[in-house]
Amino acid sequence: MRFALLGLGLAITLAAPALAAITTGAELNAACVTYNQGADEKRDPCRRYLEGYFRILADRNDADFKARAQNLNKPGPARPCVRMPDKLTYRAFSQQIAAHFAANPALGSEPAIVLADKTLEANYPCPDQGPASKPAS
Repeated sequence: MRFALLGLGLAITLAAPALAAITTGAELNAACVTYNQGADEKRDPCRRYLEGYFRILADRNDADFKARAQNLNKPGPARPCVRMPDKLTYRAFSQQIAAHFAANPALGSEPAIVLADKTLEANYPCPDQGPASKPAS
């Protein structure tokens, strides 16, 4: 467990430079709107944020899985269930972020990761939480 947390901390530290420029939901939305209009894909701030976000998401899920495996009788972290699609491009997810922000502008004052998490939760819920409303990508 200790090593899993150290690994997660290291992953967050390594991803921090890519995430540093975007801190709020409003900043993430603005960056993604620009990215959606055809900005340079490799160096675009929205894409760099999403690359770091998905690394953190994968590490967070691995740490949760290991924690549950070691403590089978204890409940895991209280996080919504998300069923990731087989394929999700950075551009498609950035478009979903912009659409979710347009419908939920109050997320602009929240940390950017909250907007990203809420977008995933809204677009890719687990089957037992209702039908997935996946926008065309």
